[in-house]
Amino acid sequence: MTRELSPYYEQLLEELRKLLLDVDDDELILYKGETAAHVATRLLAARWSHYQDWDTKAGPFYEAGGLVAWLGVDPDEIDRMEASGDLLAVTTDAGRRLFPAFQISPFGKPLPHLAEIRSILYPALPNDLTIARWLNTPSRRLGGATAVEQLFAGDAEPVLAAAREDAGRMAH
Repeated sequence: MTRELSPYYEQLLEELRKLLLDVDDDELILYKGETAAHVATRLLAARWSHYQDWDTKAGPFYEAGGLVAWLGVDPDEIDRMEASGDLLAVTTDAGRRLFPAFQISPFGKPLPHLAEIRSILYPALPNDLTIARWLNTPSRRLGGATAVEQLFAGDAEPVLAAAREDAGRMAH
């Protein structure tokens, strides 16, 4: 028996179809021979988690398992990326580690230059949550854009300059 799709699901499928028409296969496929069914399963496994108290701070978020599925890596790689500064993680009061979704592009690419920006800001900003807020705050120095928008657009130099300026100002 085939389930009839609701109007919402029909619209969702149409929007996904439009988005997928602009994406090359190699942007979604992690390894040679990966099937469309596997890609679809990976996409759904990686859906964001919502934590009401945290979403307003830096969310939505991936849990580690969702990020592993989306990026197609093993859990040790997530730990390595976090330790090297290539991923931000926040820890809830209950000890749950969450990864802000903004740092992963819609095609599963990590935010460029994140480790460098973290190393600049860490002396002044004490944790990943404050860095996440800094990255997502529109800035006049960036023409009203956020650092995340600039970095994904490939324009890192103004963001690095703003990070150095802010870190220097907060250190005094």
